[in-house]
Amino acid sequence: MLYYPHRNNNNIWKDIGWSACLEGCVKINVDGSVIAGGHRATCGGVFQDFMGIWLAGFSINPGSSSVLRAEMSAILAALELAWDKKLTKVCIESDSAVAVHLINIQKVTNHPFATYVRKISVWLNRDWQVSISHIHREANVVVDSLTTHGHNLSLGSRYLETTLDVCMIPLWADFVVLWFFLTVSKKSMSCLKPSLI
Repeated sequence: MLYYPHRNNNNIWKDIGWSACLEGCVKINVDGSVIAGGHRATCGGVFQDFMGIWLAGFSINPGSSSVLRAEMSAILAALELAWDKKLTKVCIESDSAVAVHLINIQKVTNHPFATYVRKISVWLNRDWQVSISHIHREANVVVDSLTTHGHNLSLGSRYLETTLDVCMIPLWADFVVLWFFLTVSKKSMSCLKPSLI
């Protein structure tokens, strides 16, 4: 969990970090990465439950690509895999504000990535609950580690049932912060409404 001050005279602190989804929902953090100057791209996604437990992951190395194309590819792949796994409630988070904006406004017929937006829209209109939102990069560190590692892999797609070593430390950090938050919340609630805990 990172802390940054707001830009005001009161200097109020704001927490930025991975946050849990609601129980019964699966959170998918996605990311795309391109090596500067080389156009070598990779993208990936990490599936976690409301407790922060790793459920699955994927890594795709498409070769040459732009950053936005890699980000869009990650979102599209996350939707396809989530549907294949028969998930019904999904929250997708990306640190690409441009990608999230294009998907949510959907009116991009003349945009170079209009095809991606249309494909993603088709998935969103299926019979399930899906949200796609933007987060800070600092809250996306697990999948960022995954995509960085992806540059060392050969071309192709990989489905990951278990956590990669490069993801263990950031995943553990998210898990510890989440459990601390849950523990404090439950203690606070028990003081107010002990019969509900």
